[in-house]
Amino acid sequence: MIKRDFRADLAMSEAPDVVRAMKMACHAHWPELLNVYPAHTDNDRLGVDYWLEFPQGKLEALDVKVRQKDWSLYGDDRTACLELVSNTRTGKVGWTLDRDKRTDWVMFFYIETGKAFVYNARQLRSSVMTHMPTLKASGKPSVQSTANYQSESLFVSHRELGAAIYRHSHVTSNMKAIAA
Repeated sequence: MIKRDFRADLAMSEAPDVVRAMKMACHAHWPELLNVYPAHTDNDRLGVDYWLEFPQGKLEALDVKVRQKDWSLYGDDRTACLELVSNTRTGKVGWTLDRDKRTDWVMFFYIETGKAFVYNARQLRSSVMTHMPTLKASGKPSVQSTANYQSESLFVSHRELGAAIYRHSHVTSNMKAIAA
């Protein structure tokens, strides 16, 4: 079981150099992006850490998962932490599977390497739900505790996560073509 200090993790993710690097990664991913604004802290429960501002007034919500270490450097590429159960005491579903989140995009950002992986939140959610057995077979389960709650997550590689999203979107697009 991994013990987490939520306040320390939050402070690390809000450090000016980390925020600057994360914003640079956003601009690299979306060249048309005009700005990245921090969301109000109340919006964190909705899965919104930042607002992405695009041309013509388009705003999208970004949930950033900042990690200090990039464990792929040390031989374990299962670095994408998918929270399945947010609170084991209440059974509250984790951010990965929560349909009520306002999130449009999820970014995994690794401070140590500056790597960023960006996923469409709806595609990620539906792909994980559909391909959970495959992801669990190759993933690494984790229980994380804070003073107030315990959560359950699954660490998977970005390669496996991307493959699940690809398989899911390929099957879904074929279903639409057949239905048409």
